[in-house]
Amino acid sequence: MAKLFCFALVFMCMSGVALGHGGGGHGGGGGLLSLIQAIVPQVSVCTNTTAFSTLLTNVFTTCQATPSCNAVLITELPNTAAYWNNPTSKALLTTNCPTFIANFVTALTADSTAECAKQKIYSDLNKQIHQAGHTATGSVGHNELDFKDSCGCH
Repeated sequence: MAKLFCFALVFMCMSGVALGHGGGGHGGGGGLLSLIQAIVPQVSVCTNTTAFSTLLTNVFTTCQATPSCNAVLITELPNTAAYWNNPTSKALLTTNCPTFIANFVTALTADSTAECAKQKIYSDLNKQIHQAGHTATGSVGHNELDFKDSCGCH
């Protein structure tokens, strides 16, 4: 059985699935991390509240000390930033971790949903701009508007 598992793992690495290439990738439900997460039981971050609190505080402190990161935090994660910056919410992290996490995830989810909506609008608008160039020229050949996004967003 161990040899079979080893073979499967080597095969996945060679095919790129273990690296997230073609297997769903980061956030897509594929790759080696997803396989491991499916096998290993879920563990709450609240099992080590002290360490989690310290690490999360460092993440936000570092970000808020960097103007570009703080600007992204405020504009792209407004619900998360507001929740973190609320003293009552932050106190829950050490006094009632499960409630803090539930509310924190709600804020992150709201921000993620809003970001997805913005990316959809961007994608649709970008496609319409490119299509206008092709419609105006009557050609599907390349024109000045056919460029690759420098950030790789879709």
